[in-house]
Amino acid sequence: GRLTITVCSKKYLLATSKMPELPEVENFRQILFPLAVERQERSPWSAPPITILCPSPVPPKSFPAMNVINSINKGGYGVIDVLRKGKVICVVLQKLTSFRNDNPSTKKKGIVKTKNAKKPSIQQKSSLIDKESNNDDTLITGDEEILLLSLHMGMTGRISSPGNIPGLESLSDSDTYPPPHTHMILTRDDRDSGKVEAAFSDPRRFGSVSVHAMKNNDLAEGKDISDLIPAFEEVADDALQASKTYCNQM
Repeated sequence: GRLTITVCSKKYLLATSKMPELPEVENFRQILFPLAVERQERSPWSAPPITILCPSPVPPKSFPAMNVINSINKGGYGVIDVLRKGKVICVVLQKLTSFRNDNPSTKKKGIVKTKNAKKPSIQQKSSLIDKESNNDDTLITGDEEILLLSLHMGMTGRISSPGNIPGLESLSDSDTYPPPHTHMILTRDDRDSGKVEAAFSDPRRFGSVSVHAMKNNDLAEGKDISDLIPAFEEVADDALQASKTYCNQM
């Protein structure tokens, strides 16, 4: 695998990297982006919810607890955007209308349900095992309006999809999907456009995954989500984005 990028109207071929650099992580963001609902075609509130599976029995040290993953799956969230700053990617999740507690058609004894809700498959049940976590996400309930799922690739982390498995020099070439050492799979099963999914794998487990909730007052004040993502706070200004801005000014 090689990646072609254009900087100031000049194309450069990048050999497969030993570890994810900015262009590779931007490519990972683009692999995740099809999970997002296209607002131009349909309201995101009626889209199929995202489902998260965690097939690995040994996830990275910094990883959401299984009860948090279950809360997200039961809460009914759609992907509304996929953002990146430096080598950190953030999947922005927003609660779908049909899963909101104030929706009278789906509220019954405090449990949110939908007509199309399906029982978990055997594969899903087998993957829903308790995993220890050192993330401060224990307060995530699945009732939050917006959740921020942040992923850091570490040294060998990558995002893949069934038709796109990026290579890293530090990993053996393989076209198997999901790749070995996959820790998280995000799926949106749309009856109109079909199944869309992407997987996060990390053999050396130096990457990380975290979940944070946006505060309602931040939403009311109309703040830029990028400025509110905790995983972005300690990341330096994006050099790749800065180079694009510089080229546009020339």
